[in-house]
Amino acid sequence: MLIDIENLKLIDIINGVSISQRTFQNRFSHAFVFKINGESIYNFENNSLLLRQDEMLFIPKGSSYSVKRLSEKSEYVLINFDANIQHNAATVYSLDKYSELSNIYKNLAKLWLFGGKSEKYKCYSVFYKILAFISTKEKTQYSYAKKFQKIEAAINYLHTNIFNCDIKVDDLHLLCGISDTYFRKIFKSNFGVTPQEYIINKRLSQAQSIILSGDYNSIGEVALSVGYSDALYFSRIFSKKYGACPTEFIQKL
Repeated sequence: MLIDIENLKLIDIINGVSISQRTFQNRFSHAFVFKINGESIYNFENNSLLLRQDEMLFIPKGSSYSVKRLSEKSEYVLINFDANIQHNAATVYSLDKYSELSNIYKNLAKLWLFGGKSEKYKCYSVFYKILAFISTKEKTQYSYAKKFQKIEAAINYLHTNIFNCDIKVDDLHLLCGISDTYFRKIFKSNFGVTPQEYIINKRLSQAQSIILSGDYNSIGEVALSVGYSDALYFSRIFSKKYGACPTEFIQKL
């Protein structure tokens, strides 16, 4: 993560156009590459990363890699810098919610190339704002991932047993070792609905697919196959979601 960066020193800031292909060995500094337009693929020793318009790539110092342009037009801004930093993996950051970065980066390159000492300080100021944006985004993603891990056991169980009539929603939290209230809070923050709503949505979607396929003998059979032993209850919730009970839904088809 790019949260802790100390002793930052900007080396240069370049606005350029990608050539067809290029190889780098043991990179002399850390770098950010902001893609203004076009696409390029960066091939590192252990992975490959696609960099698209309005995305930014962090390349750690010492990296060896090749970069290949995938589009005819491919403009970028490159920031080379030194710093004490723990992050040692190349990472792509999506900056679509920070669309003004394109102009910021272009102006940054001009300030660095043509400006005096005071403009260099402005470059540091802008660069720290960019780092703050990335840091905030990383913290949010890290928090999201950590919370999801807390309920992952229940999610795996749910996906395996979602069409089982005997599944008990109120017991899911026991698989995670947390309270039911906390489980439901994390679940909704991840999926946007309660566990019960999630199950109903998945079951009814599956039921609709079965009905559309015509591969069934009765509505009761459809209900049972998606986890409902009570066909009347199944018909009520199906009607609530699709505006027609299963029989009417079939007739409309």
